[in-house]
Amino acid sequence: MSASAAVDAGFVVFVGGMLIGHLAAFVGLVASASLGPRPAWRHRILAGSHALTIILSGAVVLWAFVFPQSGWELLALPCGVMIGQLPAVCVLAAGMVSRRAGPSHVQDRLVG
Repeated sequence: MSASAAVDAGFVVFVGGMLIGHLAAFVGLVASASLGPRPAWRHRILAGSHALTIILSGAVVLWAFVFPQSGWELLALPCGVMIGQLPAVCVLAAGMVSRRAGPSHVQDRLVG
């Protein structure tokens, strides 16, 4: 494998992951915005998390075009998506845990 192929593969992995994360954040933000004027607090956190992802990735892209390219922007792209989506992951995990810890009669009714 040549050096240029390794660089191209790294570019695809980092930028491709950022683009997929950015698209998912945009879809999540639109879905959260369609819930109405007074959504639950969990939905507000999800919407803020998706907005933060879009803002951070936009800032990194702007940084890459304004300042001389150093390579750090390729590391910052997926980090922006990860930092932005961390509150969303926490809210979704808390929702899953609270559903499992709910009343047992609900689980019995679902099974049989």
